[in-house]
Amino acid sequence: MHYTKFSFLLLCVSLISKAQVNNVELLNKLYPSQPIVYTLKQENIEITNDKNGLQINKHVKEQFIILNESGKNFNTRGIYTSTFVEVKNVKAINYVPNGNKYTKVIVDDIKVGDSNSDGTFYDGSKKITVTYPSSKPGAIIELEYDEIYIEPRFFGSFYITEYYPVIKATCILKCPNSVVINIKDFNTEGLKITKNEKPSKNENTYTWIIDSIPAFKSEENSPNFKALASYYLFNIKEYQKDNKTIPLVGSVNNLYKWYSDLVKNLNKSPSPQLKHITDSLVANCKSDIEKVKTIYYWVQDKIAYIAYEDGLDGYVPREADIICKRRFGDCKDMASILNSMGKAANLPIYLTWIGTRDIPYQFSEVPAPMAANHMIAAYITKDTCLFLDATGRHQDLGIHTSFIQGKEAIIGISESEYQVKMVPHIPHTKNYLSDSVSIKLDNTTLVGKGILKLDGYYKVSMQGRITGKSYKEQFDYVSSYCQKGNNKFKLDTFIVLENGRDKPVEIYYVFKIPNYITETKTELFVNLNFDKNYMAEYTTKDRTAGFEFNFAFEKKLIVNLLVDKTHTIKYIPENVNYKKSNFEYTTSYTNLQNNVVFKSSIKLKNKDISTTQFEAWNEFLNEKNKNSNKSISLNKL
Repeated sequence: MHYTKFSFLLLCVSLISKAQVNNVELLNKLYPSQPIVYTLKQENIEITNDKNGLQINKHVKEQFIILNESGKNFNTRGIYTSTFVEVKNVKAINYVPNGNKYTKVIVDDIKVGDSNSDGTFYDGSKKITVTYPSSKPGAIIELEYDEIYIEPRFFGSFYITEYYPVIKATCILKCPNSVVINIKDFNTEGLKITKNEKPSKNENTYTWIIDSIPAFKSEENSPNFKALASYYLFNIKEYQKDNKTIPLVGSVNNLYKWYSDLVKNLNKSPSPQLKHITDSLVANCKSDIEKVKTIYYWVQDKIAYIAYEDGLDGYVPREADIICKRRFGDCKDMASILNSMGKAANLPIYLTWIGTRDIPYQFSEVPAPMAANHMIAAYITKDTCLFLDATGRHQDLGIHTSFIQGKEAIIGISESEYQVKMVPHIPHTKNYLSDSVSIKLDNTTLVGKGILKLDGYYKVSMQGRITGKSYKEQFDYVSSYCQKGNNKFKLDTFIVLENGRDKPVEIYYVFKIPNYITETKTELFVNLNFDKNYMAEYTTKDRTAGFEFNFAFEKKLIVNLLVDKTHTIKYIPENVNYKKSNFEYTTSYTNLQNNVVFKSSIKLKNKDISTTQFEAWNEFLNEKNKNSNKSISLNKL
């Protein structure tokens, strides 16, 4: 007998109810590399608007089958809750194979503990952990619970995709006509979705049924789960109560009104202490930009970043005076003190709400708190907009943190006025790495010295690894960073020549690479392309998602090989000049008789590479790879 995957698993679901054991062997044939398969994902959401106010309840039920020995680790399930979303009525059942039947085991090993925050808007999250007694092949894990939205602005979502196959997913949403709800789908193209909207006199009922959902494929250097998964997001724009319209979110205006209400009493005026500090900092500044820079760098240096808070306080910054006295705070506290010091210096520095790149949608797409998980400050005039994120301790003014590039920011000008601005991507010309080395031959060993220059996000990364670190920590990192040629590279010494603000980091270093040179009786062969393995992992083979780099960049290598009197230059490779789409790769060799100068440059002008660019990307990699192993040759005299 032949079954489709979907019809077979539906049969399996029905067999469960009849207390018969599933054909796990056939399931393993249908899903040969999967440890589990979801037979059911079900969410029933009911919104009510009555004398008790607006209430949102979601009932969740999930069920999956353990397919093989590798599935034994799936004996725990986690449920996350917070002060905004309460979880109740947790029910867990373990169906354990017992001959030709299942033994139903009610699970009571349910524990509540703290959840890890992402360090931005901490909301007092808790994690409920359910541990099942059996996860052997054929066992069935079932979990059921209710979510009650204490704060309706945080409603809601329905995730279709899982990291493992899903046979059937269902969502039913009942919403009264007095509630205006926005519904937006992400990455649902190509799925087998049956949608239905059933209106009635008092409410609308929306139903989504999705069949045969493939497992999410996690790939290195790709956008995150939220960017690629399939799901629906819901948010409530407004509802009617006592013949009045009550706005919630669902529009940027509504969202900003809520944000503005949260901070309306914040930093009414700078404290005398903060005013004194600010005045002393900007006393000798000759321009407003210099004042902004001085204040920004002071906050970076003097206020330690510590993420903490609970509940709604996780969305409300503390008074700047408190942060100044404590000398620590989280992202919104740093925004608060920047805002207050701006007031003290008569500078237009405003509180700003933003989402990091972990959130793949903008406020214009999803105008709700779920689109933001970070707070910064912004200096904005008629001609200038600078984003100030003091959580990045080594960011020069104008080089905002990399994880907010390309994100919309809501800048709060006044209680009722705001601006939405896009945080720009830092151009590749600013994020550059230049490695310039001079080398000579010592038998089969290369001996050299170099100057490493880094700016933009390259600089930020290097400063984070060497500033304030011990010499050994610095040595180990610089050694790994400067490694070239082969794994026998040895750093002898290094000196940090420049490690301040508003200038590139400069590092002088001396090194050797034993057994690097290939020789015959009459010739020596030297590969001057020390970056030959760079980006080797960015292959498109068997890949389904695009690539995501942290930033666009330009990387240069200059190698000057000094040729002694016992050798002459016999051959140098041809130059390469590849420029296509957003990628560039160039190399050049110059024969100067007593030395050979090799130069290479790699430019990535956009940090994101989509699947539609794979053809050009493969050409770029092929051009780079085929030229990476070419060597110059020297005659022995």
